[in-house]
Amino acid sequence: MTWLGHSTVVLDVDGARLLTDPLLRRRAGLLHRRGPAPAPETWQGSDTVLLSHLHHDHADVRSLDLLAAGTPVVTAPQNVGWLLRRRLTGISPAPGQWISLPHSPSVSVRLCPAVHHARPMPHRPNGVTGHLVDRAGRVVMDVDVELLAQYPDSLRVDASPRRDAGTGHHDAPSKVVP
Repeated sequence: MTWLGHSTVVLDVDGARLLTDPLLRRRAGLLHRRGPAPAPETWQGSDTVLLSHLHHDHADVRSLDLLAAGTPVVTAPQNVGWLLRRRLTGISPAPGQWISLPHSPSVSVRLCPAVHHARPMPHRPNGVTGHLVDRAGRVVMDVDVELLAQYPDSLRVDASPRRDAGTGHHDAPSKVVP
């Protein structure tokens, strides 16, 4: 797991490279990085994007355009049409459904609940989701830590980028969740 800043994380799992909420440029609207943009070699070759919501600091279209054409973007159902209109490959599994990743059949993803208390954007859909990533029965999560209690104790969690509820801030780079 490699933290690239804000909510962008690269997760390399069993030959699959997942990228969360890509913000790959130095500037995105009013958001400015204090340092340089992530080096392309840290995120290139991403097989799948896990997109939590469509705020500019999580769904920067120019960053998404830097990825290989056809890279699947797994997001909430409400967001898929918006992505498709921008010629991005938006997909959303059915509730509770795991989808296999094309480059690693041992890795699968499903959506899970997430909470985002920031104001809605009038020109973008407001679907919000977390993601569960399964690797041979061990789950790596990109989910709001506050919501872990709803999952069974038998669920083995490897790690989770910790989100500070309601503020959008993230602890770097990851926290192990027992």
